Amino acid sequence: MPNISDYTVVELKKKAKAKGLRGYSRLRKSELVKLFGGKTTRRRSRRRFSSSKKTQIAFCFLLMHKIDHANWWEHFFNQDTDGTSNMYAHYKDSKGNSPDWMVPHAVRSVRTDWCGEGLVHSFNQMLKKALKNPNNKYFALLSGACLPLYTYDETYKLITSTDKARIYYMKEDGNVFEDRNDVYNGHQWVVLNRKVAQDYIRLSDKKDSKAQKFIRKFRKFYKENGVSVGNKKAIKDPDTTWLGGCPDEVYPINWLAELYGKNLSKYVKNQMTTYTSWDFEKDPDHPKVFNIRTVKRSKKDICGRGHIFARKFTVDAADYIAMSCGKSDKKNQKGKPSGNVIVRKEMIARLGNQMFQYASALGIAHAKHGDACIITDEDLISYDELRSAKDDLINVCKGPFKICGPPDYPFTIVPEKAYAKYDMKPFMVPGSIEIESDLDQGFLQSYKYFENISDIIRKKFTFKGDISRKVNRYMKKKKSGGYKVIGLHARRGDHLALGYMRFPPPGYFNRARDYFRKKYRKVRFIVATNNRSWANETFSADDTEVISHSKSAPEDLAILSACDGVIMSLGSFGWWGGYLCGGPVVYYKNEFNMSHEINKGNVRKSDYYPEHWVGLK
Repeated sequence: MPNISDYTVVELKKKAKAKGLRGYSRLRKSELVKLFGGKTTRRRSRRRFSSSKKTQIAFCFLLMHKIDHANWWEHFFNQDTDGTSNMYAHYKDSKGNSPDWMVPHAVRSVRTDWCGEGLVHSFNQMLKKALKNPNNKYFALLSGACLPLYTYDETYKLITSTDKARIYYMKEDGNVFEDRNDVYNGHQWVVLNRKVAQDYIRLSDKKDSKAQKFIRKFRKFYKENGVSVGNKKAIKDPDTTWLGGCPDEVYPINWLAELYGKNLSKYVKNQMTTYTSWDFEKDPDHPKVFNIRTVKRSKKDICGRGHIFARKFTVDAADYIAMSCGKSDKKNQKGKPSGNVIVRKEMIARLGNQMFQYASALGIAHAKHGDACIITDEDLISYDELRSAKDDLINVCKGPFKICGPPDYPFTIVPEKAYAKYDMKPFMVPGSIEIESDLDQGFLQSYKYFENISDIIRKKFTFKGDISRKVNRYMKKKKSGGYKVIGLHARRGDHLALGYMRFPPPGYFNRARDYFRKKYRKVRFIVATNNRSWANETFSADDTEVISHSKSAPEDLAILSACDGVIMSLGSFGWWGGYLCGGPVVYYKNEFNMSHEINKGNVRKSDYYPEHWVGLK
């Protein structure tokens, strides 16, 4: 069995993904080795995964089916380097739109309806599970519309700065019921300590006679004021005298007041932890949604009075306010995309694959009105470690190519669903993204991702000076006399042993050359191949010559791109030769073995081959 340190970085990432670990895509190899308990001679890891602090915080998310600003929450939890956060989630509906890193933390759902008691029980479902961990000392209830106002470390310090639970509550005449002045109304979004959490969950214990008596009493209060409440949606009578406050806002604080009596303030601090703004005249049932204009105007209020979280923001407003209220504000703002989202992509495999990955990432970035960058690191190498670094995209083409640098801004990790099929939808989540790269994904082989920016791609994929000058001299000679020069790419070797691709038969190359012979009066064919002895035996016609002087794959690709047309065999290398040449392209129709497991559901030929290219058998 190989030592864990012998694995490549992408193999380690694949193992981390299989184990359901969080935040692995941004780790260096040395950090991944340490994550799996191996030893490394590299520098010490910057991240730790075992908790050195006994006090942990349970973050409990009450969700419909998603988190509105998942990229910010992922960024937030990735800052927890000591393992002091634990997540719990209660879903009302499907988990389909929820980020992959949240789904494993789901608890068993209970029924929740508008103004029903189910909202109390749903929080208790999370509390019951969270209380099983003795290190969980604080419990924060959050909605899918919430945002953290501080960095993780700042949030941890704020929450643990007091031993008390924090619930914002008030008791005013007629605050809940028209004829009662002895009923508190509280804020639903709270931070509890362990004692208060243990008392809170008693409201869901049907065997707790005191708690059940309390619930019956308040159901009676609601009924007397024209509202029927219970496990289902609240029903209002036409002549209701109920003024506001649903069971999830009324039950907990009044239950705790009944338990603690005059000692309520000993256990519960009256403080709003999650900022919410209301305009009851315009909409008495829903809080205001902040846009970029209103959030800038309200930042002082949002960041003040002990608020740790806040709710309801548009995407640009969220990017402005998230984690911006603390002392780390300037540092955080500096790392943000400044209104411009970033599409991050690690380059994997060989040159042709890398060209697809960068072009598609840039096309996706343009669709998101942002920019793309390449993840590069001394520990982040592709799985094909045998390739020479000099053949990397950034060393072959002019670019310019933006390098990502440290990820000081939040982003969502998004996997591709199929390697040669166009599907923009997964990448259009709000904010910046990193397109996941692994042994079997992240290739993005569809021209449709970048067809709207083809001029930009062609300019960036201009070959660097030394290659370009050499190829120009060669092609000038070949085109002399008014000849059209057609490049023929014949890749043989590794793909011959792989059943998911088919190498064309000799008849295909004959038919493809005949196509160009009929198209042009004077034509020459030059063959770029990784098997020259085979090519010299196969292509013996007077108008066909095997390139003999080329010393590198980038030079071969530059020659193909300088031709007047291209004949493909198989693989992304020949594809890019055809795309960059700008002339007619002939491809082998049976290149993909569509019955092979690798290609089933992963290839759509119309997404891979431009429609004006010519397919032959």
